[in-house]
Amino acid sequence: MLKAELVVAADQESAMAFAGGQSSISKPVMMLDGDSHKALLYGAFQTKTPLKQCDKIKNCPRKFKDGQATYIADGGLGLFPFGVVDTRFSERGRQGRLIQLISQSKSIMGYGIDERTALMIGIDDSREIPLRMEVIGENGVSIFDLSEVEKDKGFENSILSVRSHYLTDEDKLFLETTK
Repeated sequence: MLKAELVVAADQESAMAFAGGQSSISKPVMMLDGDSHKALLYGAFQTKTPLKQCDKIKNCPRKFKDGQATYIADGGLGLFPFGVVDTRFSERGRQGRLIQLISQSKSIMGYGIDERTALMIGIDDSREIPLRMEVIGENGVSIFDLSEVEKDKGFENSILSVRSHYLTDEDKLFLETTK
């Protein structure tokens, strides 16, 4: 039996472009920009193009706030259909923006990859649990599961009951998927 393998790698923000495609695990969107503080204050803003420095050239959309988290709803390249990807994660304190974006976009899973760290993905449909993830590198990967998320009706951007995991070098995660 011929077995095909594909190796795809990206560094820093370009890894966020891997998101997209269809999966039973999540509805992946592509993170573009923003910071945690503004994401928690104003939510995430859906756009078709990056809005960096739109305030300087005075072409920002009406409801957009500078620094607000932005995303593309249709995802990026479609190579990682298992959730939203964010990079330089712990170093830049991006937990709030990733959790807010997962919640607002109705995704389920999010992966925050730290600098000098990789999240290796293996898919083998012949196994009982076909999706395997492994962390390699100096730091770690934060994984957020919002499958049982709750909202506080009194606060517009509140998010409760988020499961989180932090995996470091050689840690593995196995996920069941259905097509």
